[in-house]
Formats: sequence, C-alpha cells, structure tokens
Amino acid sequence: MLKILSYISRWSVYLVIFFIPLFFLPWSFEVLEWNKQYLLYFLVIVGILSWLSRMMIEKRIEFYRTPLDLPVLIFWFLTLVSSLASYSRGQSMLGAIGNVSFGFLPVTFYTLFYFLVTNTLYDTEKIKKATNFLAYSGVVAIVFYFLQIFGFWRLVKVNFGFINTVSSLSTIFGVYLVLVMVWGLYGLLLKQNKFGQSIFSGIVALLALAALVTIGFKLVWIMTALALFVLLVFAMTHLEEMRSALISIVFGVFVVSLIFILLGAPGFLTANLPLEVSLSGGASWDIAASTLGSGIKNFIFGSGPATFAADFAKFRPENLNLSFVWNIRFAESMSAFLTLLATTGFLGIVSYIIIILLGLGTVFYIWMQPRWVKKITEGSSPTDAREKILFYIIATMWLVIACGYFFLSYATTVWIYLFFLSALLMTLSREIAVPGKSKPYVLSLKTSPQYSLAASFIFILVFASVIVLGIYLGRFYVADIAYAQSMGKLNVGDFDASLEKSAKAVTFNPYRSDYHLNISRAYLLRAAVEYRKPKVDPDLVANLVSSAVNAGRYATNLAPNDVATWESLATMYENARVLATDAVSWAVTALDKAIELEKSNPTHYLRRGNLKILMKQNKEGREDINEALRLKSNYVDAYVAISALEEVEGNIDAAVAQMANAFRMAPQEPTILFHLGRLLFNRGKGNDLQIAEQLLVAAVQANPNYSDALFSLAVLYERTEKPGEALKLYRRVLHLNPGNADLQAKIRQMTEQ
Repeated sequence: MLKILSYISRWSVYLVIFFIPLFFLPWSFEVLEWNKQYLLYFLVIVGILSWLSRMMIEKRIEFYRTPLDLPVLIFWFLTLVSSLASYSRGQSMLGAIGNVSFGFLPVTFYTLFYFLVTNTLYDTEKIKKATNFLAYSGVVAIVFYFLQIFGFWRLVKVNFGFINTVSSLSTIFGVYLVLVMVWGLYGLLLKQNKFGQSIFSGIVALLALAALVTIGFKLVWIMTALALFVLLVFAMTHLEEMRSALISIVFGVFVVSLIFILLGAPGFLTANLPLEVSLSGGASWDIAASTLGSGIKNFIFGSGPATFAADFAKFRPENLNLSFVWNIRFAESMSAFLTLLATTGFLGIVSYIIIILLGLGTVFYIWMQPRWVKKITEGSSPTDAREKILFYIIATMWLVIACGYFFLSYATTVWIYLFFLSALLMTLSREIAVPGKSKPYVLSLKTSPQYSLAASFIFILVFASVIVLGIYLGRFYVADIAYAQSMGKLNVGDFDASLEKSAKAVTFNPYRSDYHLNISRAYLLRAAVEYRKPKVDPDLVANLVSSAVNAGRYATNLAPNDVATWESLATMYENARVLATDAVSWAVTALDKAIELEKSNPTHYLRRGNLKILMKQNKEGREDINEALRLKSNYVDAYVAISALEEVEGNIDAAVAQMANAFRMAPQEPTILFHLGRLLFNRGKGNDLQIAEQLLVAAVQANPNYSDALFSLAVLYERTEKPGEALKLYRRVLHLNPGNADLQAKIRQMTEQ
C-alpha cells in the first residue's frame, strides 16, 4: 500500500509536467489556461492526498527541506495578504477571467506543487525521469504546432482556434521551446549517453530549433541566445564529459541566434503567426510606479493579484490614445516582474526576488565548487559526473525562465515550470553538495499517544479541507462550462436556454461578475423579442427589463472597480432604451463610473456625450465630445459626432468643417465619404454639388451596397437633371431594400415621365 501511494504521488508530478503544456478542453469558455489550471488542481490534490496518506499509515511525518522552503511560503503568504487587501478580492483570490494564471488560488497550488516535487523526487533517477517527461511533452506540442501551421488540422476539418497547445501567445510557446531545446542539446552533447538516447536528444533539439525558427520573434531569439550561452559556459567547464565536435555546432547556432536578433529571422522561414501586442516598457513602468505611489497599502501590498487591468485603467497614459493600441485594455504589463510589482507591492516583489537570488546563488555555488571540479577531472565515477551535468541542464532551463520573468508575461505553463525547476534545482543541489546524500526530517508519531492523536486530527482536518476545496473547484468548473454554453445559446438567439445555463453558472459560482452580466444581457435580449411581437405584454417586458437591471447591478456590486463591467452595463442599457424610458440615464450613470475608473479613455466621453445629446443636453454632450477630442486629437468618431451636433443645431458650415476633419483622417471610409457628401449637398454653396458627387461616388465604389450613399447620389443626380442616372440608382436601392413603397412610387413616377 505504501509503495502504491508513493507511486501515485510521484506520478502526479510526472503527469503535471507532461500534460500541462498539452492540455485543453473545448467545453469551458477559455479553453487553454483555464483547463490547465484545473488539471493542475486535480493532479496536485491527488498527489498531496496520497503523500499525506502514506505518512498517516506510517505514523510519521517525513519532510525533505530545501533553502527555498521558507521564501516560497513567504511569497505565498504575501500573495494571500495582498489578495485580502485587494480592491477586487474575489478576482485576486481566484484569478481574473483574462488572467487565470496568477492569483491566490493558482499561487497556492504552485506552492503545493513545489513541496510535492521536493518530497517525491528526492533522488537523481527520479529527477532525470521528470525532465524526460518535459522532453516527451515537448515533442507532442511541437508536432501539434507543425500540423497546425502547415494546415493539416484544417485539411481534416478540425478547428482548434489556437496555434499551439502551450499558450495563446507564441512568445510563451517560444520560451517553452527553448527549455525543450536545452534538454535535447545537453543530451546530445553528453558522451555518457547511449547511442539511442543521443539520437532521441538530437531529434528533440532539432524539432525545437525548427519550431523556434518558424516563430521568429526577436524576444524568443534573445531567450534562445541566453540559453545557448549558459549551455556553452557549463559545457566548456566539463569538456571531458562532452562531445567537443558538437560543441562547435552549438556555438554556430548561438552565432545564428545573435544574427537573428540583430537582423531578424528570414521571412521565408517564419510562419504567419498572429501579431502579439503588449504594453510598452515605459507605460508598464509608469503604471506600476503610479500604483505603488497611490497609497501606503498599495506600496506595501500592491493593488491585488490579477488586478493589473484596473491599474491600467486608473493610470492609463494619455499618450497611448495616439498609438494603434489605444483601444486595448491590457490585463498584464510588459513583463511578469512589473505586473507582480504593481499587484503585490514592495513586499511581494522582494519575496519573489529573494527566491530568484537564492536560485542564482545555488547555481553559482555548485558550479564553483573546487572539490567537485577536481573530483571530476581526476576521474570521478560516471554517476557523479552525470549528476552534475543533470544539475546544469536544470540550471540552464531555470535561468531561462528566471530571466524571462523580466521581459515577458507568464502563463500557466511557465509558472508551473518555474516552481518545478526551482524544486529540482534545490533537491539536486542538496544531492550534490551533501556528502552521503541528505536525509529527510522525520518526526515519529508512534512514541506518544498524544502526538499521534494530534497528528491524526490534523491529517483529518487537512484531508477534509482538501476535499472541500476540490468540491468547490469542481463547482467552479461546472459553472464555467455552463457559462460557455450560455454564451453559445445567446449567440444563436436561444435566450431561454441561455438564461437557464446562466442561472446554473451563477448557482455553482456566484462570485464572477461576468456570469451575472451574461444573465442581464440575456434578459434584455429576451425582452426585445417580446417587445417586437405583434401583441406586446407590457408587464412581461417590464419584468424582464427589471431582472436585467438587477443582474447588472449585482455584477457591479461584485466588481465595483472593474471598468469593463461598467462599460458592458452601459452598452446593455443603451440597447434597452426602446424598452425602458430610463435606460439612457442608466447608461449615463454607468459611464460616469467608467470615467471615474478610467479617466483617460476617450471612448467613454464620446459615448456619454452622444447619450446626453439624446437626452437633449446638447451643451453637456458637446463638452464630453470635446474632451474625447482633447484626449485623442485624431478620433474620427468624435469628429463625426460633433459634426452631427452642429447639423442638429443648424450650424451647417461648422458641421461640414468637422466632417472634413474626419475625412482628412479617414479618407477611404465609406461612412465619412457619405456624410461629408450629404452635408455638402444640403449646403449647396459654390461647387459643393460637384464635390458632393465625387464623395458619394467614392463611397459607392468603396461599398457598392451602401444604400444611403446610393440613394443620396440618386437624389443629387435628379437635382442636377440626370434622371437616367438617378433612375438606375433608385432601382439599385430598391433591389437592396425590396418592398419599400416610397421607392416603388418614386420609380413609377420617374418611369412615367
């Protein structure tokens, strides 16, 4: 029984390493990160329970200690404190919808996984086997990736919706490939490996390098060059254990990686991957510094894990409005370091840096040990040499992730591998540095009935807590599946089924504002269906609108500092203005809160300005639109809105001038061409009609089915005595809008003349 439990706990670690980069399921709303997290939770719970069960049966506590135990626990504890102090506690505890890889719950399982690794993989053979699973997983992930970019999955009519199984970001996948490449190159270089092992290692390294070339991102090549440099340094210190001829090849790859960094990878070798956009380094620093400087609580503990989107909204730089990413709300900064700095504060980042520094110290300590260098050069046993080379493999991979922490945002796979490699680094350094191998700390519970009773009570309490946690996690997963199903039903117009699934989602997980917003949206759409019926039931419509309002307000109560929630609520209220007379004022109130949370976003001001104009508050609406233009001087939609206001107030010249501003910024946009042409036609001064004709013709050329532009051009031709051209255009408009009685009468009248 004890062997079985040890086997289960050890294999839970192996399965995490193998399956996390590969795992996804199509049932949940987010198919990659969400499912990887839940697989981690399941396997870690199984591993921890089997580990604890073995100790209960043996009636003794057995624990392998490492120098990182206390820093890891401190990091976990500070994440808890930061989550409790967060202005979005539920989000910080569970992780955000757009960032589930970091939060108190994910960090808790990363920490448990660390201790599970250090206490199950406590000798060299088990550690080597664990790293082998990393390579096996890498081969499968690379094969999937190549099948995707070469179109195999499309050929067999399977649409996964992502390029690789590791992350939605190719950069993260590239870092993972660097780890796989390191494993393969070390295995290829090591003399003591058998021929079959060397061949497999070479295949793994070649596949990883080929995949890296197809990605081609500069940051990925920087990480590749870093890994190759560290590998070469370690290899040169143990030349007698390496195949020297192959070291030259590795050096050549290193030089090529430097060339790719400077000049870029050849275009014909790279795949057509989606563009990845991240917040700039300067903006990331500014937001992190502003967050820390916004109060003593934020300085010490940060804004709370997984709340960077709120920090971004609050301290969003105005100059971002002039960039091409002005309408993106970033949930993470440029790097995991800056995200962690803003969200966990000074103490959180210091605790993490201590972990990194201890890891670096361990690497240099083992590398610089003179007695080991002497022992190897004087002919130590092959086992001793392999042990240290294995340490270098792990150290190289760990250094890649540790350095990447300062340059890129982390996903679930990278976080797990960071804790995994940190655990292996500590365990193997203990195996190397401690003569005669280290022994676990053992506390026997057989000698004292009191200790035995207390330990049994604690074990039972831990078991019960883990089982309850597992039940809650299961409920949350079922809720997300129901939410995904609800969204699917909503998209196809089955609102009753969507409401049923949404109700199930909030029953199993009432803490997600997104679920309640979805209920609100479904109620409003259901009300719209009732409103469009020939015989309207006003009481039913009123009840549905009331239910939508209540669900929306509940969502904002759950996430009062989430600007996206208020933005979505405003959109729903705007769409409901035909159903409820107060909906426009509700939308304005929601946008007031959105502006309070995100003052530098011009979209909120433009939307609020348009709504105020609907409420006949033209002066206030004009002020909001002008503020939108102050924040974003090239905001085309704002120029269109101010032009429409000028037209309503009878200032036709001002309306033309404002629309001309929009035209200068979007000269190919059919809507702008149409409105400017229409305004010039209505003004009719000088050569306005000739210019209007040119603009309307351009609008029709840009969009041949643009009914409004076709109709306006037909009216213009009729006014300029071109009845034949006008009649052709009227017929085209009728073809696009069959059954229009006014058009039919107009065409009959022109035909009879």
